Amino acid sequence: MRERGWRGPVGLIGAMLWMSAVSPAWAADAVSVTVVPGELPRVQVSTTGPAVTMPDCRGLVWERFDPVSKGFTPLPSPPCGPTDHGKRLDKEPQTFIFEGEVTEEMVVRAVVVAGLECREGQAFVLADCKKITAWPSATVNVRPRRDDAP
Repeated sequence: MRERGWRGPVGLIGAMLWMSAVSPAWAADAVSVTVVPGELPRVQVSTTGPAVTMPDCRGLVWERFDPVSKGFTPLPSPPCGPTDHGKRLDKEPQTFIFEGEVTEEMVVRAVVVAGLECREGQAFVLADCKKITAWPSATVNVRPRRDDAP
């Protein structure tokens, strides 16, 4: 007589569904990325739950909308230096300002990459984060600065 239970492919699928149901619900909306109006685009980043860890390099990436491909492409960033502990984000908003060159009108957005449930005191690559997720901001229209404006 065959014993019934959670075995085989049906059991594996059932276990995966159960695990996804009990995974942290705050992971999907753990970070708030809010566009702040101004001459240059800026975003305020804070958490809506427990603190998260942002890599010290490329933790926030500005992307430009490409009308030809109808997608976003990262804007150039300075090279990364030695790996550091990363930046801890919590409920206190931190502001990041767009520092790219604006030569023509373009649409940009910020994308924050952060790790959830990371070990503190470790370089980000060694922090053993449970999950690494990206949160995009709303888009912002950027225009070249006009020096002849009154």
